[in-house]
Amino acid sequence: MPSLVGPGGIGKTRLAQQAARGKLGDFLDGVWLVPLASLDNEADLVTAVAQAIDFTFSGAGSPQAQLLQYLRRKEMLLVLDNFEQLLTDGRIPLVTEILAQAPQVKLLVTSQERLNVQAESLLELNGLPYPSVTNDNEAADYPAIQLFADRARRLKPDCALDVTAVSHICQLVEGLPLALELAAAWIRVLPLAEIAAEIEQGLDFLTSPLRDAPDRHRSVRILFEGSWQISNVNEQQESFLSFFEKVIS
Repeated sequence: MPSLVGPGGIGKTRLAQQAARGKLGDFLDGVWLVPLASLDNEADLVTAVAQAIDFTFSGAGSPQAQLLQYLRRKEMLLVLDNFEQLLTDGRIPLVTEILAQAPQVKLLVTSQERLNVQAESLLELNGLPYPSVTNDNEAADYPAIQLFADRARRLKPDCALDVTAVSHICQLVEGLPLALELAAAWIRVLPLAEIAAEIEQGLDFLTSPLRDAPDRHRSVRILFEGSWQISNVNEQQESFLSFFEKVIS
């Protein structure tokens, strides 16, 4: 069971969806996304999985027993997205039962924490590659620079982006995609040097003004104050897709 682990805003969901799309024709009973961000406890997982795969409960058996009986006969991929919501009590009985009783059902998990089950194959997702020096002649080719430029030009199509200044911002946030998107959102009102200066003053500058943004994505400080350390790992997305192919086959 592959688990894609990293902080909120790092791009786990997007990468998991990309991997799952590549498997659409490989599973007789389909590939299904099970969003878990709104759930409060592991007991809700049974209902969430059933809703995602269009399974309807009926009869006298417990919902979990009915779901497991149904899954035993299926060949499918379930993407369990944002599983950290369900790790508060340290118990994940449905996952372990699916692994034990439904051998043709494959699971791909995204989470801010590892699940710590024997079948788990872990890959930690890190920040996007960025230039280690601001005068790198190939800076424009780095994914972190490209992400910032893309988000900035969506908001201000005619903006001129100094690659050296953008490199400095990428270094300050260590390539974290959410931080880059939040920083780029200021391009309409601040020059790049001032954006960098504000970030240097404190991470509270990088907060989302969107009222419907999930709490885990509203502030970069929440991400950086955890124990997770960002490292610059090249070709990270390609590595995960290769890792996923090996684990899921």
